[in-house]
Amino acid sequence: MLNIRCRAQGEPRWARPYDMSEPLWRLLAARGVQSEAEARAFLHPSEDDLLDPMGLSGMAEAVRRIWRAKEAGETVCVWGDYDVDGVSAAALLSGVFRALGIDVFCHIPSRHGEGYGLNEAGIREVAGRAQLLITVDCGVNAHALVALARDLKLDVVVTDHHRPGEQPPDCPVVNPLLGGYANRALCGAGVAFKLASALDADLARGFIDLAALATVADVVSLTGENRAIAALGIKAMNDHPRPGIAQLMAVSGIAPGTLGAGKLAFQLGPRLNAGGRVGSARRALDLLAAPTPEAAHPLAEELDRENSVRRALERTILSDAEEQLKTYDLARSRVIVLSGDDWNPGVIGLAASRLVERYHLPTVLLAGAGEVLTGSCRSIPDVDIFCCLQALERLLARYGGHRQAAGLTIERGRIEAFRAELGRVIAESTDPGAFVPSAEYDLELPLEELSLELVDQLELLEPTGCGNPAPVFLTHAAPVEARAVGRDGAHLQLTLAQGGERIKGIWFGAGALRGELSALARPVLYVPRANAWMNRVSLQLEVKAIGAPPLARALDEGAEEERLLHAFLTQRLYNKRETLALPMAEPIGVEALCGLLAASPRGTLVAAADFAGARALLNELSARGMDGRLDVCVGRWPDDARCFNALAVLPEGDAARGYERLAVLGAPAGLLAGGFAGTKHQLTALDGVKVCAQWVRELPDRDMLRDLYRAVRALLRRPYAPKHPQVAARELSELSHLTPAAAHAGLYALREMDLIDFHWGERALTLRPFAKAEPDDSAVFRLLKKLRAWGGVGA
Repeated sequence: MLNIRCRAQGEPRWARPYDMSEPLWRLLAARGVQSEAEARAFLHPSEDDLLDPMGLSGMAEAVRRIWRAKEAGETVCVWGDYDVDGVSAAALLSGVFRALGIDVFCHIPSRHGEGYGLNEAGIREVAGRAQLLITVDCGVNAHALVALARDLKLDVVVTDHHRPGEQPPDCPVVNPLLGGYANRALCGAGVAFKLASALDADLARGFIDLAALATVADVVSLTGENRAIAALGIKAMNDHPRPGIAQLMAVSGIAPGTLGAGKLAFQLGPRLNAGGRVGSARRALDLLAAPTPEAAHPLAEELDRENSVRRALERTILSDAEEQLKTYDLARSRVIVLSGDDWNPGVIGLAASRLVERYHLPTVLLAGAGEVLTGSCRSIPDVDIFCCLQALERLLARYGGHRQAAGLTIERGRIEAFRAELGRVIAESTDPGAFVPSAEYDLELPLEELSLELVDQLELLEPTGCGNPAPVFLTHAAPVEARAVGRDGAHLQLTLAQGGERIKGIWFGAGALRGELSALARPVLYVPRANAWMNRVSLQLEVKAIGAPPLARALDEGAEEERLLHAFLTQRLYNKRETLALPMAEPIGVEALCGLLAASPRGTLVAAADFAGARALLNELSARGMDGRLDVCVGRWPDDARCFNALAVLPEGDAARGYERLAVLGAPAGLLAGGFAGTKHQLTALDGVKVCAQWVRELPDRDMLRDLYRAVRALLRRPYAPKHPQVAARELSELSHLTPAAAHAGLYALREMDLIDFHWGERALTLRPFAKAEPDDSAVFRLLKKLRAWGGVGA
């Protein structure tokens, strides 16, 4: 199940410039740009977009205290953090201080030994070496530890971007969330950059690359001042990279001058983070501060190796988590909370992000073998995980973070209560529809309007990321010529066809869908790219998502109904005949079904015994505006553990588990969903559409079975080796005047009466020596009689 929605809608209220393509013009307007001048300023960020640093809370006091430290020859400690933001901020501020002649050293806490933020042991150590402590990317809620520092005669300046509590610590606090600063989305290194700018603006500009690195890696909004910081910093990294950045680009396989926000976020950022996750973040700090390529190269190689270790650890945690989730009630859960004694606390946040991507549920992973565990939280867009932790403060030893990502520590004995309470808080404060994955687009743009010139213009939107996402377009096209490519067939290469246009595309991570997409037009979300190969540049589409076809056409996927019906009958009328009961379930109407689908995106499963009934139901639902409210599975049960609402047509195998409600259409409940027998799940019949499948009414009675036997004898008067039971049923249908489905069902009854035998794998249908047989002695025939009676047809 996937919700496809437009990010923002707005028509241009200003004239399109002659040198701007219509899609870019419409895109900028949809994102809130209100004039040509504003558009040009957005597309060409500059130093003019940098705000006055003195507008930040506490900035004047912080600057005065730092100048006093310089004048008095005091030593300053910059206390950072172990992620890219904290390390970049520490490298930036300490670099500026050294250039100003201030005696400075950095303290980067160990993720594994000290944890996030200030700690008592570290403060006591710093107090013996420095007179001023400046935090970066931490400290805004460390009231007690700031007070301890002051008791030890250590002055403190806090620079942070995390959410403050009701009262800030008793010291100068520079934080964009306090006061009226226009850019509330600065990252920690962005705040450090503003402090450096307040001290010496010209000097600070030489360190804007570090602020840009953290701005992109910490996933803050790339709009306004942040956009200027990122754009100017990335330009500096491409034009004149510092030794550490240049060596990190080299080990990452990034050619000089080609660094963009994407490569920075997904190649440089993870390597810088790897030190803090699996070893020491000090290496990342030393790399960013390295004065020469010779000093930087071994550090870059070491971080690259540690990033490989990090990936292996992440795979292990994910594998363990998936094993635990096998017994997790994902259908009813509104949060995932898992723990592992051997999990690396530096990697659980990344693994949590992967689980959020996979299951679209807020996820908390806890690591530790002792009585106190460390946790990382990642969330979905509509769930503010920080606020949820605030509501459960009584259960936590510590917590902090942002709307979408947070950290905590908790006593082992409180985990179960935390899991239950967190699920309750999220469920009570969140609309059920928020738990359905969504994909967003900016504009609807047909393939015929694409060109390489448009791709060039769209690149003016860089750097893209949080708050300024890469533009995604929607069109309705047919995916054709799909094939799996890449290592282990991980990706899907396909061609999108629309009218006379055919453009090649790549859908990363979707190789498993190779056999599930038909050439039926459906919504496609894509990003146009320029693909260079063999000295040729061509247009290529990066597919972001492919939605289901319109609900009323969902069965036109090319599935062969006759084959599916034969497979269904083979299993249900023969293999499962001894266990099937045929209860008449309580009826439910289409209006009531719509109510269930509207109330929750999970828990309701409809099983249909034929295509005609399923199509009638889908048309009824479409007419009531219920498109997108359920998935359609043809020939199978849904296999998503989250139990999204679904329609299964002629499904094989036992019914899917985890669903709360099952409605059956066209056949008795026991026949369609024998796998639910003996469970607590409610079985309901669906009326108001087509209660009985046509093939049920056409099943053979005694006379029809006799006609079928005569047809078999006539057919076998000549050598006969059918390739498939469908072929035999079709030919026998013509000879006996039964429908193919009735002939197929009758063959199983005749075989059980020892009148015929067949082995389709050996292409054999044979007569057995004739002996008088009574149809009612056959369990298959008795079941056919029950089905005919259920469908209102006489025996």
